[in-house]
Amino acid sequence: FSYKIIPSLSWRAIVSRGYSPPTLAEVRTANNIINTTLEPEKGWNYETGFRFKTANTRIYIDLAGFYFNLDNAIVRRTNETGIEYFVNSGGTHQWGAELQFDIIAIERYDGWIRKLKLCRSYTFSYFKFGQYSNGENDYSHHFVTGVPKHLAITGAEAELSHKIFVFIQYQFTSKIPLNDAGSVYAKNSHLVQVKLTWTTDLLKKFRTSFFAGVDNLLDWKYSLGYDLNAAGVRYSHPAPGRNFYG
Repeated sequence: FSYKIIPSLSWRAIVSRGYSPPTLAEVRTANNIINTTLEPEKGWNYETGFRFKTANTRIYIDLAGFYFNLDNAIVRRTNETGIEYFVNSGGTHQWGAELQFDIIAIERYDGWIRKLKLCRSYTFSYFKFGQYSNGENDYSHHFVTGVPKHLAITGAEAELSHKIFVFIQYQFTSKIPLNDAGSVYAKNSHLVQVKLTWTTDLLKKFRTSFFAGVDNLLDWKYSLGYDLNAAGVRYSHPAPGRNFYG
């Protein structure tokens, strides 16, 4: 359901029901054992929000809140030999909010800065298990494994004179629970990327781009992907430190 309040502002509401059977990789583990007890996920999602966009499209803002009630959530685990397998939890209750805005602060045909675009996105995730037990361990109402509570990305794109382009992005990820018990967390991460590009018509026949950039400018220690509920506390796969490319 969508309602246009004024030409630049609209309100929307969504109710949906989803059903997702387990994938082949979740049913059959790496040692080719078939899990015949794994149930499909299903649940209801409720969402509402506002969207604002100016007539010249230079300002765009989208704000939404949601609640997702998921039954039989599929949870990843690994055994002592490093083989991953999947089990059903009793479900999850997922509250959250999302914000996105894009602003074109400068747009012109001359001057040192021809175009400047600022972007910002933020996701708040308050995800918790419902009734969830594994043997003698009760994980009910613990935070869902592998989901950070806060994720924020801020970026800027600039087009300068002489066809020079600059891109800068900063990503903040809050701490992440790495096991269902909530006893181990990955720390916050702060990642910065910078890229500079120069485009020219080589010999007036070939469009050529020269670029250089740096990833993980702050040389932050983090993992590109975590093994959740890993045996032997082997959760992390260290990512590269500060590195350059061109």
